[in-house]
Order: sequence, then structure tokens, then C-alpha cells
Amino acid sequence: MKKLFLLIILIAAGVGIYLNLNERPNQIITGLDSSSTEPKETESEQLEKKSSKSHSVGHIDVKKHPAYESVKNYAVGDDALLEQWTGREEELIEFLSAASDETIDCLKKDLCGEKPDPNSPYFDVDNTPSHGLLERELGLLVRLKEDGKLKGDSISPEQMEQALDIKNEAIQSLALELRLAAGIDDVSFSRLLGRTPALLPKASAGALAQLSKESKASTARREELINTAKSLLASEDQMRAVEMSKRVKYLALNISELEALAANTCELLPQNRKVVQHNLLVAGEGVGADLSFNCD
Repeated sequence: MKKLFLLIILIAAGVGIYLNLNERPNQIITGLDSSSTEPKETESEQLEKKSSKSHSVGHIDVKKHPAYESVKNYAVGDDALLEQWTGREEELIEFLSAASDETIDCLKKDLCGEKPDPNSPYFDVDNTPSHGLLERELGLLVRLKEDGKLKGDSISPEQMEQALDIKNEAIQSLALELRLAAGIDDVSFSRLLGRTPALLPKASAGALAQLSKESKASTARREELINTAKSLLASEDQMRAVEMSKRVKYLALNISELEALAANTCELLPQNRKVVQHNLLVAGEGVGADLSFNCD
């Protein structure tokens, strides 16, 4: 009887050990499979997630915010308004970020409901009072950035890129400056550079100058920038070439890059070619370039 009881105990122990050994490999394999198949986020996705997380914290009722009336009142200058919020800059930034989001959305939807006044012959669909308000909101954010008060993750990269669709040169320039403040990787650099030729002429030229700083991160970025500059010189809208040449000194071009641009000026109309080539010559003097255009 004792031998039978001992045999039952040994069998039960053996079964327990067997089952335990068979479960453990499955657990290990499952863990390995989970970590190996999990997709890695790109730098661009990490930036956007970080910004979106920060940007979506809390909800601001824009019209009830204490800064609302001051921002809409253009009699209150930027300096005076910022002074009112000294020590509370983070609160002001949260308001401006939320307010500019709303203005961008309503401008793209229906011009914030603004329509031509039948009693007034003047109505510019790209320069309405709401455009002026957005310029004010973005301009204040840029001022706060310049004062070192604005953190990159306070701004929604997606919303600033949406603002680039608004056909207003001041808004496009301010939106790009704020977009770059959020940080960019190679993917977003290429995307923003690709949008540059479609911006309005002055904003397009300014965008190229802003992105020039970011292009120094790699040879590939720099090549993309120079190719975009060359495409602007060949644009059907030759005002883009003229405006770009006015800012060429801000691109920090070397001699070979200037020569590459110079070779793309011959197809411009005579008066435009004269202006563009003059601006390239001035930029060339700064780096010791002796440009010859050979357009005859």
C-alpha cells in the first residue's frame, strides 16, 4: 500500500515538472516575438507625438480667456501685451497656440464666415481681418520664441504646416518659423522644402533662407536645398527667382553652389535676369567667387 502511494506521488511530480518545462519555452518565445515585431517610430513620428501630447493637454475656451480681448485689440502693441503677461508667459503661449489653431481652422473652412460687404468695393480673400488676427497670434508666438520663452513642443507641427496652405505671405513665413522651432528630421525637412516652390514668392524665398540653416545637417539636405533654389530660378513665375536672389546671401552658399545657380539664370527675361545676376554677384563677392554667366 505504501509503495502504491509513493508511486502515485512520483507520477504526479513528474507530470508537474513536464508541464512546467513545456510552458516556459512558449513564454520566452512569445516575449521575443512581441518585442521583435513591434514597429519602431521614426524621429518625425516621435516629434509629432510629443508635440500632440503636449498640445492636447487641457482645453482652453479662447473667447473667455483673459488674453482674448488684448490680442484682438490692435491698439495694444505687442510690447505692451507681452509686458502684461510677464511671469505668465506659459499661460499666454497656451492661449496663443489654441487661438491660432482655431483661426487657422476657420480660415481654411470658410474665411471665418467673412464675406464681401456690398457697400464696399474692396475685399481681399487673402487679407481679411481674420488673416490679420492670425498674423498677430503667430507673430506674438515668434516674439516669445525669440525671447527664449517658447518651447518647441508648445506648437503643433501639423497645424503650422496647415497654415502654409493659407495664401498670405506673412502667415506663411511666421508659420514656417514656428514649425522649425518644433524640430525637424530628414523626412520633415524634405517635405517642407518640397512645399517651398508653392508658397507665395516672398514667403518662398524666406522659407529657403530658413531651411538653409537646417540643410547644414547633412550633404544630402544641402543638395536638396540647392536643387530647390535652382528650380525657383527656372520657375514660370519669375518673381520667385527675383525674390529668391534678394535673399541668396542668407543661404551661406559656397563658390561651387553659387556657380550652379548662376548657370540657371540665362532663361530669365532680360530685366529679371539683370536683377538676379546682380544679386548673385553681390553674394559672390562675399566668398571670393568670380561669377561669369555666359548667357550670350
